[in-house]
Amino acid sequence: HAQSATKQLHAYHEALRGVLPAIESNVVRTRKALNAAGLDAARTATLTTQLDKIQHDLVFVRTANDIHNIHYASAIVRNLVKQLSSLCHTLKIEEPKVTLPKRPTLPK
Repeated sequence: HAQSATKQLHAYHEALRGVLPAIESNVVRTRKALNAAGLDAARTATLTTQLDKIQHDLVFVRTANDIHNIHYASAIVRNLVKQLSSLCHTLKIEEPKVTLPKRPTLPK
């Protein structure tokens, strides 16, 4: 990448990493709501599995060297927020307020 593109990608990488704590806190909040929801055991197990997968992907993005594949990391993070929002909707709690960074526009 050209130097300007490299700077844009690095800034995007830092901004993307910056939203991970907000996603994590929303996973914790959603898990607490799920535990308090009083759903039947099968439904609780299904939603718990979904939350566990979200948590797994969040750990993956946090520990992987995402700067080498920022586009893949971005897709994962965007999908995490979408999945978490869906779970919040299912549990009838407030959806996460996570502002994802704008993807950089790189020269072709």
